[in-house]
Order: sequence, then structure tokens, then C-alpha cells
Amino acid sequence: MIVVATLEITSYIHWASEKRAVRIIMNCPDESDVKAMCVWKKRNQPVQQQAEYWRELRGRMDKVGPILRYIFDEGNCNARIDGCHSFVAWTASWEIQRYLGFGTSKLWEGNKALEYLARIVRVRGERNGESPFNAPMTAHLASEPLCMLAQLMTQAEFNLFVSRIGDHLIYANFLGGAPCLHF
Repeated sequence: MIVVATLEITSYIHWASEKRAVRIIMNCPDESDVKAMCVWKKRNQPVQQQAEYWRELRGRMDKVGPILRYIFDEGNCNARIDGCHSFVAWTASWEIQRYLGFGTSKLWEGNKALEYLARIVRVRGERNGESPFNAPMTAHLASEPLCMLAQLMTQAEFNLFVSRIGDHLIYANFLGGAPCLHF
């Protein structure tokens, strides 16, 4: 039996303890998965319309990530982007610990920053073992919290945070997203 748990996992934990379930972390769908869904959804339309539909969805994916419930509807996509930006804008200096889950394998329980802005990716470690890693959802969504953290953290804390995140946030801030002026 396969159970896909929501972000609120308290009921899952109870069920899992009764059934002796094993937790499996799955990657978010990637670009090729979404492209295949687009082709299937528009399979009876001309190739040009299929390509235009894919470009539209890819643009949304670049902003909110490959979250299927947001990329297939423009209104949901815009609401998600606005919600993420509002969440970051309302973060107070004492709440920066919410963002320290980036670059770790900590569970998301009760961490709204990770629920809004992160995705789980599997990272292969020593002896081919895999572990979950909280990476930024997209470059678009990563740049704003990174700029905010640069203002709220000391330079040493910020440098340590960025070094732990590694390539994910560096790419997001300098190559993919809108760069902030605090560096």
C-alpha cells in the first residue's frame, strides 16, 4: 500500500506506527515529467499549440517550481507567488530560524518557510546512500529570502548559511533570480 502524506503529518505518524510503514522520500516531478504531461494533455492539438502550452507552463515552473496544482492554472500560480512573497515580507528578525532548514535534511513539521519555499531533493552520499535535502524551490523564490537573510544575519552567520546551501542558492541569486544588492 502506498500513502502520500500531506505536509501535516501528525495523522500519518499515527497511521505509520500502527502499520509499521516505511518512509520513502520522492523527488518533485522534474521538467521532463511535466513536459510529458503537457504533451499528453494537448495530444490532439497541433504541435505549435503544444509547444506554446509547454512554454507557458515552463514559465510558471520557473517561478513556482514543478508543483502541479499551481503550474496548470495561472490564477493559482499567481496566488502562490504572491503568498510566497508575502510570507517573506512579513518575516521578522527573530523568525530567521525558519530559514535555517534550507540545506539540511530536517523535516518540515510546522516550518512554513520550508513549506512555501523549499523542495526535497534526494542527495547521494557516501556508499551510495541517499538522504533528503531541503533545496530552494526555484531561483525566483530563493532570491528574496536570501536578500532578507543577508540583512538580518551577521556576516559570519550569513556566510556559514550560504556555504551550507552550496550551489542551490548561489545559482538562484546570481544566475537565475533577481540579484540583491546586499553582497
